[in-house]
Amino acid sequence: NETWLNYGNDGHTTHDTTRTYVWEFKIFKYTKGSGENEKTPLQGAEFILYKMNGDAKSYVVASEGKLTGWDSDESKATKFTSNKDGNISITGLDAGTYYLKETKAPDGYNMLTGDVTVTVTKEYNESTNIGTAHFDYNGATKADQVEVENNAGTTLPSTGGMGTTIFYVVGGGLMAVAVVLLVTKKRMENKR
Repeated sequence: NETWLNYGNDGHTTHDTTRTYVWEFKIFKYTKGSGENEKTPLQGAEFILYKMNGDAKSYVVASEGKLTGWDSDESKATKFTSNKDGNISITGLDAGTYYLKETKAPDGYNMLTGDVTVTVTKEYNESTNIGTAHFDYNGATKADQVEVENNAGTTLPSTGGMGTTIFYVVGGGLMAVAVVLLVTKKRMENKR
């Protein structure tokens, strides 16, 4: 960005140049392959990306992978889908901390149980005017991209909740009926 100010008839300031860097947020969605370090790309995973503003969440709104704004309404967040190579790219982000939330897993795979916290750090070389971004997440530091693994298989149902409450009510009712029948039987025996 280049700025200067014209004032009066012939007055003006010197040109001032500033550089604003934004970064490409790269995601690789995969599952473990048959080899020890083999990673098989997964297509069809959906993510949304957000950051925290105090206690409020701001969700990325993008067009063709480029950041166009932020919205506090999660339903208006842009959903990014992994391609056949397992890749997603979001450009236009500043350095900072972001949260990657999986909203849909590929068919046959389990969804992530929590959001992935990613810190984007920047390095700038003043002599070459070149900046680079690195990703810190899940113990990885200075990574070139965020790698998110999915596992295949079934997810066990959650325990507790409404299902167990029904069993408690039915079991309690059966216990009450058993007590009533026992008392009634005792009274019948005592009358003889």
